[in-house]
Amino acid sequence: MAVSAAFERDRQRLMAVGMKRCAKCQTAKPVDDFSPDKQHSDGKLSWCRPCVNAYYRAKRTGNKEYSQYQMKYRKSTPERQEKWNRSRRNMAFRTAYGITVEQWEEMKEAQGNKCAICRRPFTGNTKRIQVDHDHTTGQVRDLLCYKCNTLLGQCSDDIDTLQRAIAYLRRHSALARKEAVNGDSHRDE
Repeated sequence: MAVSAAFERDRQRLMAVGMKRCAKCQTAKPVDDFSPDKQHSDGKLSWCRPCVNAYYRAKRTGNKEYSQYQMKYRKSTPERQEKWNRSRRNMAFRTAYGITVEQWEEMKEAQGNKCAICRRPFTGNTKRIQVDHDHTTGQVRDLLCYKCNTLLGQCSDDIDTLQRAIAYLRRHSALARKEAVNGDSHRDE
């Protein structure tokens, strides 16, 4: 298929300023709005990300029979379902934390299958095991149970807040022990 001279001039003019025209919506957009694709001469897909997303969303929702076929195929054997689950988890870990399922499993084993803070063993649903990471740098730290990860999140990883919480607990547990020994109670009953 021959490319018209006008189309090629437009493409060259846009590329010179870091832009590209989407073949679907015909809108000129920054090159970063196009996903990488080694098969195209410029290394980018011809459709912008929003058009690609809309296309696949419509394909998924508009073709219920195909979706049901895919689901039935995945669930036809435990091996297929496990492979599909693993690929989805791998994609989720890569997207959110930049690690693979294998790296996650190595971290879990290195921690003795226990939370890095409370040291309680991880049991049951592995979805409850949280990947703790620094929200500023994105650097993965360790694996935590849901409660410990929530604890860090609620105090925004602030060491001073956590130290004050520890002091608070020590002060009140010492007071409770003293009252138990003396038989006193500072509460109105």
